[in-house]
Amino acid sequence: MYKSESTIPSWALRALLETIKADESVVTEEIFSYLVNNLYKAVKEPQGNTLRERLVSSDWQNVLYRANQEPAPVPEPYRPEPVPAINEPQPVVRSFTAQPARVYRGEPVTLSWEVENLLAVTIDDLGTGLSPQNRGWVKPTKTTDYTLFDVNNNPLSTVRVEVIPRDRSGVYGVLFALALLAIIYWFIKGNTSRSEKDERPEPKAKTEQTTTRKRTSSTYGNRKQSRSSEPDPDVATDKREPKSNASETVATNTQKKEETTSSKPKEEKVPREPETSKPSAPADARSGKYEEAFGNKPYDKVELGIDEQGWRRARSHGRWGFINEFDEWVIEPEYEAVTPFRGNTASVFLNGKLMTINRAGELVSK
Repeated sequence: MYKSESTIPSWALRALLETIKADESVVTEEIFSYLVNNLYKAVKEPQGNTLRERLVSSDWQNVLYRANQEPAPVPEPYRPEPVPAINEPQPVVRSFTAQPARVYRGEPVTLSWEVENLLAVTIDDLGTGLSPQNRGWVKPTKTTDYTLFDVNNNPLSTVRVEVIPRDRSGVYGVLFALALLAIIYWFIKGNTSRSEKDERPEPKAKTEQTTTRKRTSSTYGNRKQSRSSEPDPDVATDKREPKSNASETVATNTQKKEETTSSKPKEEKVPREPETSKPSAPADARSGKYEEAFGNKPYDKVELGIDEQGWRRARSHGRWGFINEFDEWVIEPEYEAVTPFRGNTASVFLNGKLMTINRAGELVSK
């Protein structure tokens, strides 16, 4: 490093410090040590607060060279001249239009553009690298702004396409008219059916009384004879019911009915539906009848009719319990016989003993 030179210029030291990529304080200390060890001194008084500023503020001359020896000229470093920038022509947008500017949803729109001083352009929803003078088609689904860009994605121009909603007032009017016609049709039909019912002749009261009296006399004997043989419907057991002589009673009453009708003049029989009284409570609808169950049911015999909470008696493998309306056991089948719940208690037989339980299956002491 400049060992054959008598003077080290300050710009050489500055360039050396900028070139070496290391800790600045370490590099500065090394340069200063080199100058001192090789008997270099500052040409003028160094200026600055730091060692770096003092080193680059003055040239350094070797004291061993003769005083009259001319220092060799140090060539300036090569600095290339800046190349003047070439001014490219600015792009000029001659036209950028959308026809039509207002459309319904899904209708095509034609985009036309003409740009000068560009080799390619970019348009939203059409692509990149498009010819600077061309046209394309889009189908907007909502109001959209289409922007024209150059190759560097600089916006040049923008057009808007407005999507307008369709007028559906006609469709709603037709639907309203159809609904009104349907209401009028059902109103007229209801009045017509009501008037037809009012015009039907009612049967004579005498004929109704005679027919009712005959039916009552024919069934009275059957009810009286079967009442003593029927078991209590409120107790569910596995005992088979003994056969009754209901068939003989029906035959006898039928024969008496025929003799009575043969002695009297024939009257016109008017069919009349039997009057049935609706139960006032769910417990009143239970008649103590049962049906056999098949398939995947959890029971093999079940009571017809439910109580006020939807429970009914059911049997499984010879034991009785209670199920709910979803055919789920609420009280497991472990009793020999059970009675329906009256309120929240029911009577059960277990091992020959009569007990009272609640709806939780717990024993209730009386």
